[in-house]
Amino acid sequence: MKGLAHFASALALATCFPSVVAHAEAGSLWPVLAGVGALLPDLLDFRFVRYWVHYDAELDLGPVTDRPSACPAADRLAGRLAGVLSEAAALQQRRHVRLHTLQMGPDRWRRYQVVFDRGRGRLRVSMGPVVTSGQESVTDTGFVPPVVAERPLPVSVVCPYDERYQVDILSGPSLLVVPEARHLRLEFLPWHHGWTHSLFMALVVGLGVAMLGMVLPSVAHGLEIGGLVALGYGVHVLEDQLGHMGCSLWWPITRQRVPGLRWLHASDGLPNFGVVWSALSLILYNLDRLGPHLLAGRQGALWALGVGLWPWALLGLRALLRRGAGDISMRGGALERQVEARGPE
Repeated sequence: MKGLAHFASALALATCFPSVVAHAEAGSLWPVLAGVGALLPDLLDFRFVRYWVHYDAELDLGPVTDRPSACPAADRLAGRLAGVLSEAAALQQRRHVRLHTLQMGPDRWRRYQVVFDRGRGRLRVSMGPVVTSGQESVTDTGFVPPVVAERPLPVSVVCPYDERYQVDILSGPSLLVVPEARHLRLEFLPWHHGWTHSLFMALVVGLGVAMLGMVLPSVAHGLEIGGLVALGYGVHVLEDQLGHMGCSLWWPITRQRVPGLRWLHASDGLPNFGVVWSALSLILYNLDRLGPHLLAGRQGALWALGVGLWPWALLGLRALLRRGAGDISMRGGALERQVEARGPE
C-alpha cells in the first residue's frame, strides 16, 4: 500500500484507545506517533537498505533501435540472464541481479518485459514502446511490433511474486536468485520487505522509542509513546502481507518471506482509497465515541459501518469481475494450446 494508507490506518487504530484520544483533545500529537511509526519500514528500505545491496550481475540493454532486424539488445539480455540462472544452479549460490532501465532522452524511456514462462520452460525478453516518466506510451516515435528474444530456462524456476517483470522508468527492478533442492526461487526486490518488515523490528523500534522517552526528562509517558510507534510499525507490516510480495514476518528466526495473500498490489488505487476512507470513518467514530457522543450507541456503529465499508463492496465487485474475466482467459488459453498441439489439419 501507499504511505498515506499506512499512515491513516495506524492513526485510526491509535484513536481506539481512550488515553490517546484524551491526550489529543489536550493538544498532544500522540495519534500522529502511530502514523510516523507506520512510515518507518519503507523509509528504512528506500533510504538505506537498497543502497547496501551488492549486485552480482547488472544487466543493461545497451544500444537499442526501433528496427527488429537491427536490435540485438533483447537477445543479448536474454542470454546474459539465462547465464546467471545457470551459474546459480551450478554453483548452488545466490545471485543478486539488477535489470537496468534504458533512458532514451528527457522524459523518454524504453520499456521492456522479462518473462519466466514456467509452462513452456522459456525465458522471454520483449521490447516495448517508448514511454514517459508517467509510464504513458509515446505514439509519435514510429514504434514497430515488439522485438522478442527467447532462451530455454536452464532449470525450473519458481516466481512467488510474478512471472512477468516490466522494466521502464527510474532505476529498474532487482531479483535475488535463490537455489533450492529442485528449482531456483526468484525473489522480487530482495532489499524490500526484508528484515525491516518484521514483527521483531516493530518491537525493537517501539522499545527504543520507549527507552528514549524514559531517559529524556522533557518527555513524559515514554512507554505509551513507544507502544504507539510499535503499533504503527506493526500495522504497516501486516498490511503489506495482504499484497503479492509478502514480508519477512519472523526475522531473525528466518529471513525468508512469508508469501503474501495476493489480494492487492501496492499501486492499486481502489484498495488504497478504501483503506484511507475507512480509516477516516473510524477516526471520526472513535472521536465521537470517546468525546461528545453526537452519534449514540447503535446509531454510531451503523454509521461507521455504512460510511466506512462501502469502498470494500466496490472492491469485492471488482474481484468478482476479474475472476470471471480470468476464467474466460484460462479457457481461451487452454483452447489455444489444444489447437497448437493438434497442428494443421
